[in-house]
Amino acid sequence: MELTTSAFMSRDFYPSQGEIPTTPVGANFCIRESPLPLSPQQAHIERIDDIPLLMALQQRIDLAGLIDAVIPRHWSHQGLSIGQLIVAWDTFILSEGDHRKVTVRDWVTDHQAILQQMVGFPIRDTDFTDDRLGQVLTYLSDDSTWERIEHQLWQNSVVVYQRKPECVRLDASRINGYHTVTQEGLMQYGYTPSIHPQPQVKLMAASIDVGSNGHLVATDVVSGEKADNPLYLPVIDKVRLSLNQSGLLYIGDSKMSALAIRAEIAAGGDFYLVPLANVGEVPHQLDQYIERIVSGQQQATLIFDSTCETNQRLIAAGYQTNRERSVTLPSGQLYSWTERLLVIRSLSEADKRFADLKKRLKDATEALWGLTPQPGRGQQQIRCEDQLKTEAEAILSRYKVADYLQYTFTREEDTTTQYVGRGRGGKNRPKRLITSVRYQMTEVKENDVAITAAFCRMGWRLYATNTTDERLSIEGAVILYRRAPRIERHFHLFKDAPVGISPLYVRRDDQIKGLIRLSKVRATVDID
Repeated sequence: MELTTSAFMSRDFYPSQGEIPTTPVGANFCIRESPLPLSPQQAHIERIDDIPLLMALQQRIDLAGLIDAVIPRHWSHQGLSIGQLIVAWDTFILSEGDHRKVTVRDWVTDHQAILQQMVGFPIRDTDFTDDRLGQVLTYLSDDSTWERIEHQLWQNSVVVYQRKPECVRLDASRINGYHTVTQEGLMQYGYTPSIHPQPQVKLMAASIDVGSNGHLVATDVVSGEKADNPLYLPVIDKVRLSLNQSGLLYIGDSKMSALAIRAEIAAGGDFYLVPLANVGEVPHQLDQYIERIVSGQQQATLIFDSTCETNQRLIAAGYQTNRERSVTLPSGQLYSWTERLLVIRSLSEADKRFADLKKRLKDATEALWGLTPQPGRGQQQIRCEDQLKTEAEAILSRYKVADYLQYTFTREEDTTTQYVGRGRGGKNRPKRLITSVRYQMTEVKENDVAITAAFCRMGWRLYATNTTDERLSIEGAVILYRRAPRIERHFHLFKDAPVGISPLYVRRDDQIKGLIRLSKVRATVDID
């Protein structure tokens, strides 16, 4: 901790003689020291921890300076500036993993000496009150102010990383909270896979590839009920403004594959790589392209995992074809371009779907045999052929295996003699024959030909890109798209542990938006 120790060696940062300087004690503690000798009862030990490192990272990109340049100090504002407040608040969130405002003031009091040393100004007791922090979020919630901060934040951080971006990834996320939904509020009920949906706000984020990680460039915060499709182009415009370059490759999920979005990207001199949503004409086209492979009309290119140098692993196969696309832009101009379709089969996806099919076949087989148990106490028998067929077809339909399972059954009869009427039987008493009918499953067999044919069609998907093969080959496209889960980890820093902000604990819309944008600043500072 040389940085921490040396930070306490300077004693001339205090503006007045009345301030109490500090002296380092070891690598992780310091003692607040008065000008007079202290007794053990008067000494106060203060932890240093990771505070100098976190604040130094923010000072490298001059975070406080760029924020203060956009949000100047009001003439009546006393104490730390908005930029200095944000730097200290970010340090608290990163160090403590807590985004609540109510706990910041006590933390600052416990670390006042080191914070004053790093900030370079005395910290007042009122600097980190709940009201003062709320004012910070209100400043950040202003769209024009935030756009200037976000743009300058990229300019400062890219100098540190010294990267020339080539690939931009876009994705949407949801941030939940325990809020009362109002008609015009940010927190709204939207689509969520949760069984018990909560009010949510939607966040669209754009990140560039930086080595094996990502670096956030632009974000957009909208109400939770909005669909993802309209959110892509506004964020793409922000990325273009921040990076100020063309020829970027934009990568997104199937919600970004709308023709209008692809046309806007291509018309702006950029490129895209997206999986096509399985709607409209896409399923029929995909079946045609798969049939060319299955029938042997088309040869497939094998794609291996290039990260395995000693033992390359086959991960996918497929081929590509070209087609012409045309669309009328919002400006009224007809724009045409050449698009490459990548017909890709993921082997892991095919194996996963085939395992699911085998499980459904097993469950359906057990359910079919269970329709006709052996006679016994409590074992209900099926005595009508139509009933057996109806229940068997319902099982095949429920497990979606009607094309892959075949069953046969037999009709069994059991005839018994009974006396007519009540009482004991006699030699001359009349009798009658009772015939009991039951149906029994005799065989449940898998259709191997149909199962093999289904496996050959599993794991396929259509991808679209307007790049040339020289810029991005079919192998490169597959490997680049598969890197998304690791690159997009920064998207989850907004809400995931240990320093996420979900669920939100602020109520007002301006503070909700401001806190999410503060997290964008924090995610920019965060390092592996």
